[in-house]
This record gives sequence, C-alpha cells and structure tokens, in this order.
Amino acid sequence: MTAVRTSGGSVLIDASSTNAPFIDILDDTTPTPLVKARLGNLAGITDASFQAGALSGYGLYTDNVYLKGNIAVASDDALALIANSIMIGNITGTAASALKLTNTGTTSTSGLFGYDSTGTEVIRLRLDGQHQLAGWDIVPGRLQYDNTGGSIALDATNQRIAIYTGSVDENYPKVVMGNLPTTGASYYGFAVFSGASAADISQPDTYSVLITKDAARLAGWDLVPGQLTSGTVADINGNQASIALGTGATSATGTPTDGLFFVSASTSPVFYVGSNFSYIDDVLTAGGWKIGNGIISSSASPDTDGVILDATNKVLTFHGATGKDSFWTSRDNVKLAVGQISSGIYGMIGYDASGNTLLELSETQALIAG
Repeated sequence: MTAVRTSGGSVLIDASSTNAPFIDILDDTTPTPLVKARLGNLAGITDASFQAGALSGYGLYTDNVYLKGNIAVASDDALALIANSIMIGNITGTAASALKLTNTGTTSTSGLFGYDSTGTEVIRLRLDGQHQLAGWDIVPGRLQYDNTGGSIALDATNQRIAIYTGSVDENYPKVVMGNLPTTGASYYGFAVFSGASAADISQPDTYSVLITKDAARLAGWDLVPGQLTSGTVADINGNQASIALGTGATSATGTPTDGLFFVSASTSPVFYVGSNFSYIDDVLTAGGWKIGNGIISSSASPDTDGVILDATNKVLTFHGATGKDSFWTSRDNVKLAVGQISSGIYGMIGYDASGNTLLELSETQALIAG
C-alpha cells in the first residue's frame, strides 16, 4: 500500500487490502477520509445514488467525468457513445437489434433510428419530419405503408385515404375515399379506378365504381340526380318521367323506333316497343292496326290499301290505291263503304278507280252498275 498526502486530500494506491487493487482519491475528512474517486476494484464502495447501493467489479467511480472521444461498452446490452451518436445494442446492426440516436448536423440524417437483427431499418424518427415505424412512413400530413406488393396512404394534405396495388403513386390509386382525384370540380366520396390511366373522376373511362353526392357508378350503372343509365342501352329518367331500353336509349324520343322500348308518363303519355307497337296521343298501334279516337284502322296507310272502322261516323271503309277521294268522312281512295255512307244515310256503296259509283244499297236507292 502506498499513500501520498498533500494539503486538502490524499492519494491511496492499494494492491494488498481486502478490496484491492484500486487507486483512491480521498478528501481530508476526519477521522475517516471520504473517497471522492476510485479507479480499479469498486468493491467496498456503497452509494445510495445507485440502485444497487453497493458497487462491484472494476471501473471508475467519482462525482464528475469529462471524456473526449468514443465510449464503447461490450456486453449483452451494449452501449456506445461515438462522436455525435449514441448506440444501444449491436452497433453494426448485423446480429442483434440496435437503436441509434444521432445528430449529424443535417436534419435528414439526424434523429432516432432502430434496426432489426438483419440490420434493416425499422424505426426512423428524423429531424426533418420524415419518419417510419414498423414499415409505416410518417411525414407531415401523411401516414403510409409503401410496398411494391400493395400500399395504403392516409393523406391529410389531399384529404383522402388511397389504396394502391403496387408502390404509392398519387396518380394511379386503385381505391380512394375522401377528396377524389380530378382535373375538374372537386368532389368527396368513394371511387375504384382502373389503374390503366391516371385517376380522374372527370374522365368516366378511368373508374368502375363512383359514389358522390351528385353522381354514382356501380356495376355498370351511372346515377345522377333523377337519372339512372347503363351505357347507351338503358335510361331511367325521373326528370323526364321516362324509361328507355335498347340501342340509343339515352337519346330516345317519343317517336317509335326499331330496337327500342320506351315509356313516358308525361302529360301526353307515350309507350312503344319498336316501331310497330305503340301508344301515342291516345292511339294504340299493334299488329298492323291502329285503335284510338273512336277508329280502328290498318296502320300501314289507312287511306291506301287499308281498312277503317270509324265509330264516330258509324262507317266501315275499305281503301285501295285508287278510288273515291274526299269521301264524306274526308277519307281518300275509298273502294267500299258499309254503314253511314253519307250524312244521315245508311247502306253500302262501292266505287271504281276513278271514284264513280258502281253500286249502292241504301235507304235512298238501290244501284248496281248504273
């Protein structure tokens, strides 16, 4: 044992006592000097400042430590203080998990970083606001998981939740809920996009499903206020009180058209199936006949090669290509009439091609071939 004493304290170098070896720096407290610092075996020192109380092992014990350079700790809970970084765990990041707290002077490389057993970064809290936890990126206004196999983003900046079939690409989301991508007027809702072209709800060919307050598309049907359509072949229009089915349905009018079913509940109801079955202006057309306004007639051209049963004028007329024009019912090409053949006169009358009377059997005369 060697002791050196100077005024105000002493230095003790002990290689032989119970807790040796160590070097103590002692103050001049009497009767027992107080250990202010020890280098060596720390056994025998008790300090309530530490959880264990009694110290053990070899090391350095003192009130204050000023160090320059690196500090490395080799143990199961490794700790390293290197330059501007603190590392906890395996500092190489190749065999065990590790945490690194660093300040490089650049915000993009400063912060708290964590690594898994393969050295892959799993925690990133950077001073520039670009963060990542368990594969999730956290940046100002955005939380996202970005992966080539599929991604999702909670985007406060664009006010939407977006799902991607691959990596995050704001121009090509697959599903969006919230503020929908568009080059036109802004709408909030839900949409499923094709992914083949840039998502834009103002371009109908870019989406297959759409739900907004003013428009919707689902399973091939488009819905706008008062109207439901499917392509150009189906149009249920509440605004026009009409239903149209078939080719050109969205442009259908009240004119009977081949290949179209149409019904309108307007002030003048219209109904037709193709061009040969219809109900328009209170006239039913079916199977080559027209029924309405007290008349049944052939619908092709009743005044030419046709038949007219006129309940109002109480007469049945048969028409050819030629015949009696300006018949009293204002019909043309009359060949034969049965019933009221003239105002107030009933019977039967026939005409030749020039309109001359060939026969008449009526209340006023009986005439055959003159």
